[in-house]
Amino acid sequence: KAGLDDAEIWAQEYECTPMDVSAVLLPYDLLASCESVEATTTVSPEWFGSKPFVMGIDFARKRDLSVAWTDELVGDVMHAREVLEMRGVSTPDQIDILRPRIQRAQRVCLDYTGPGVGMGDYLVKEFGEYKPESDLFGKIELCTFTPALKVDIFSKLKMAFEQKRTRIPVNRTIREDLHSVQRIVGNSGNVTYRAPHNDDGHADRCTA
Repeated sequence: KAGLDDAEIWAQEYECTPMDVSAVLLPYDLLASCESVEATTTVSPEWFGSKPFVMGIDFARKRDLSVAWTDELVGDVMHAREVLEMRGVSTPDQIDILRPRIQRAQRVCLDYTGPGVGMGDYLVKEFGEYKPESDLFGKIELCTFTPALKVDIFSKLKMAFEQKRTRIPVNRTIREDLHSVQRIVGNSGNVTYRAPHNDDGHADRCTA
């Protein structure tokens, strides 16, 4: 139970207590339709100075992975270029690793929740905040993970897969991570998204 770290999934799977209606956000067949040998998980440092790209960062300090996912826009399709994973890396060291990437990125979306608040404040001070409604056009978009934001980003993520506007690496670990997120519809019609905690994190690659 401690390893699963999700009371509702525990109740359904081990105590036979029915949950609200749930479904996998990104089924295997949908993921397979967007896998491409042209998408990659690593690139040389020189690559970041030669191509336009955007990043999403799911920050973690201890238990989960910190993941920085980099996409290059090729035509109207986003191609994964780097899926950078950092486990147990101090915040200053993470910033040192990310700094040369952020300096060249068009925009960076950062998980501004929990431990991510401190990192977000630091990066905004260095690179500026992206918040057009407040006439701020820096590089860092702070994303506070409210239920409304989760509905927005995960719905758009699924739409991108359905419209074949994204390419992901042919990689089992990434495939399982993306597949782990569940879309749960409660009795009142509210939608939430969940993924189980395990030794590999908490759907950190999918969130990034």
